[in-house]
Amino acid sequence: MNTRKNVNYLKPKVFITTLRTLVNALPTELEKQEIQADIHLLVDYLTKLQKSFGSLPSIEQMKTVTQAIQKIEQILDEAEANPIIASVAGLRKRPLVKQQQQALTTEEMQKTKATLAELELLPIDEIRSRLESSVYSIPQLRVIASFIGIKSTSRISKDALVHQITMKIANYRGYQRL
Repeated sequence: MNTRKNVNYLKPKVFITTLRTLVNALPTELEKQEIQADIHLLVDYLTKLQKSFGSLPSIEQMKTVTQAIQKIEQILDEAEANPIIASVAGLRKRPLVKQQQQALTTEEMQKTKATLAELELLPIDEIRSRLESSVYSIPQLRVIASFIGIKSTSRISKDALVHQITMKIANYRGYQRL
């Protein structure tokens, strides 16, 4: 014979309280509609994903693409081998001629050291205004820049070069103070 020690099911108030808790946990009509809409979006997404996956090429289909790529590479190699076709097709660029920097003479080095020593004594604004003046030409500024480790191109403007030199000196001063 089956005997139960807990007889809560016979207590109507406990039953009603539990039933009320369950009823309060049910969704509202608006929540049901939102859940259904979310499920519908999920189903649509999965359907699109299934169709997209079905349209992916297989490895067997990719062999023909690989063969086509190899054929194009062959044609490009042949075109590059012929200088006329290569230049017309834009496959070969003209080699860039690098200008070698001339080594500084001892006189230029001494003059540059003296100039830097003068500049380092001045405030930053004064350095900038002195370098911008007509006293220093762009080639002279390039020599100063290369001496302090700034690489410059032939197309750099005087203002940009002055700014780089000024900032290099200012940064050097900051590091010395640390």
